[in-house]
Amino acid sequence: MTRLFKTFSSTALMAALWFGGATSAVAQCTDLIRGEENEPDIEASSCYTGSRAVAIISEQPDVLARRAAQNFGIEATQNTDADLGGYSGPLWATLSGRWSTRDDADLDLGIATIGSDIFVGETTILGVMLQNDFSFQDGPTGNSYDATGYMLGVYGIVQSGPLNFDARLLAGQSKTDVSGGGNRADDVESTRWLATVQMSGQNQFDNGNFLVPHISVGWFEDEMDAYTLGFTNVAEEKVSYGQADIGGTLLIPVTLGATDGNLLLAASGIKGFGADGDDQIPDDLRGRVDLGLELFRADAWSVSGKIFADGLGQDEYEAFGADFGVMLWF
Repeated sequence: MTRLFKTFSSTALMAALWFGGATSAVAQCTDLIRGEENEPDIEASSCYTGSRAVAIISEQPDVLARRAAQNFGIEATQNTDADLGGYSGPLWATLSGRWSTRDDADLDLGIATIGSDIFVGETTILGVMLQNDFSFQDGPTGNSYDATGYMLGVYGIVQSGPLNFDARLLAGQSKTDVSGGGNRADDVESTRWLATVQMSGQNQFDNGNFLVPHISVGWFEDEMDAYTLGFTNVAEEKVSYGQADIGGTLLIPVTLGATDGNLLLAASGIKGFGADGDDQIPDDLRGRVDLGLELFRADAWSVSGKIFADGLGQDEYEAFGADFGVMLWF
C-alpha cells in the first residue's frame, strides 16, 4: 500500500509541474524561528505542519463543482432536463500541485485523489475516495521535511431543487523524514482528519451562461508525533486549521467539434481560522480566482483543468497552482 501511495504522489507532482505552480508567503514563520525564546528545530517543525495543513485543505478536489458543471453544460447545449440522477456513477481522479514559500521555508505539495460513486435515489450520491499527498519543505534553519501521507473516507452529494449539498469526511496518516544540522529522524508519524461541507446554487442567464454561487467550510487537524533530532527533543506537534470560502463560478458553454464543455471563471473570498492563527496559518481575509476548461461527453467521460491565484488583497500570503481532473462514466 505504501508503494501505491508513493506512486500516486509522484504522479500528482509531475502532472502539477506540467500544468503550473504555486507560491505563498507567511511572514510570521521566520519571526517565530528567529525568536530568542524559541528552539529553531521546534519552530521549524511548527512552520512545516502549518504550511502543509493550509496546502492540503486548499487543494481538495471539488467533485460537486465538476458534476454541476457537466449537468449545467448539457442542459445549456443539448436542452435536456439535467439532474444528478440522469447519469450512472463515475470513476474519477484528480491531480493537483502547489508550490509555497512561508518566508524562507519552501514547500512543494502534490496531491492525487481517486474515487467512485453509487446512487441512492434520483438526487443523492454516496461515494468513497482515497487521497495521497507528497510534500517537501526546506526550512530557513536548514531543516528539511520529506513526507508522504494518505487520507481515506466518504462523501455525499444531495440535490434539492436549485441547491446542491456536498460533504466529506476523510482520515489518515503520514510519515515524515526530518533532516537538520547533520542529523536525521525517519518515519515520524502523524495522524490527520478532514471534514468539509459545501452548498451551491444555480442561475441561468438569457444568453445560456450559468452562475453557480457557493459557500463552503472545512476543518483539518494534523498531529505529528514527538521525535528527537540530534540533541533536540521535538514535542508532539498539532495544527488545527479551518477555512471558509464564499464565491461563485461563471460557466460559459463551449463546443469543440462533437464535444461539449464549459469555460470556468471563478472568484471567491477565503477566511482562515483556528487555534494557531498568526503563528502557523494565514487567518486574514484573502481572495482567490480560478480559470479553467471542462470538456465532456454525456454518459461517457469528462476532463477538466484549471489554474488559480490565491492570496489576493493580502500581503502575507499568495499562492498559485493548478489541477487536472478526469471522470469516466459507467
